[in-house]
Amino acid sequence: MSFSPTREEYAEAGIAIDRDPGSGSLREIELLRFLVHRLGESRLFMTDQSLMSHFPMCHGMTKFVQTTQWQHPDVAEGEKPSQNLSIRSLMEALSRRTPALFEPGQPNTHWKFWTRETGKQGRPELGDK
Repeated sequence: MSFSPTREEYAEAGIAIDRDPGSGSLREIELLRFLVHRLGESRLFMTDQSLMSHFPMCHGMTKFVQTTQWQHPDVAEGEKPSQNLSIRSLMEALSRRTPALFEPGQPNTHWKFWTRETGKQGRPELGDK
């Protein structure tokens, strides 16, 4: 099996590679980001059935809430999880057993939000992948 994406293919995934090609020129996180872009989340994450098969004691349990987009606390900037809308609303939803109370807030979980190169300025539009 061969795997050798071009710089253009990385660029299509929103990943700028500014180093010369060769051994060690690609960071692991860049490869992971590329694979998520190329293969899609459905090929990289377990299905509900597969996940639950690893936890037989949870048989019959239903999913409470699922999201890939939420407002993750920015602890590097001093935000405490207890101050974060997503975390607070999840705790409220769990305590009241009402999934509809969960509020994702302003999503910032896309990898472009957390790169050293872009910092807080690298916010993609919500429709970006």
